[in-house]
Amino acid sequence: MKKTTFCVLLTIFAVLSGPAVFSEPAAPVLGQVVATEMTMDGIAVPSGTTLLGDTTLETGSFPASIHLGYGPVLELGQGSSAYFEKLDDGAVRVSVGTGSMSFLGEAEVMTVAANEALTIPSGFDPDHHGGSDDDDADADTSGSDDGGVPGMAIAILTGVGGAVTAIIWAAQSADPPPPSPY
Repeated sequence: MKKTTFCVLLTIFAVLSGPAVFSEPAAPVLGQVVATEMTMDGIAVPSGTTLLGDTTLETGSFPASIHLGYGPVLELGQGSSAYFEKLDDGAVRVSVGTGSMSFLGEAEVMTVAANEALTIPSGFDPDHHGGSDDDDADADTSGSDDGGVPGMAIAILTGVGGAVTAIIWAAQSADPPPPSPY
């Protein structure tokens, strides 16, 4: 009876909680940070760390380069801090807390000082300005996600794997045969 209950509960858990747990990331991925010395939300992290939305990045005695996923590169100055968030329209807002941040805008390098914010539109490409409407349409879709399909696949595989594990476990732990009279 315990085996059957375990199998049923495991299957129900895998099927019902899988899509809710795995379909949406906890925070949107904004890009990658390259720096010698930095912290994210107060935790020291190595160069090459993924930058997530709703994150505070702080530099030490060296600046940091932030490579956003859709092209632009920001530079957060040494001894600076900034808060990164992804807006509903896909744009990234950077609020500089201390120090400064530089960014290549449409025509010039922009510097944002402490207590100022900068919003970088989704699909902004500093190497391509203007162009046809077709170029703008391509830029709007370049950073979009696929609607959580990989998360659903993980949930399904987790459920199937759990069910197979439960079946194997139940088969291996079946009641042993009665002892031999000899």
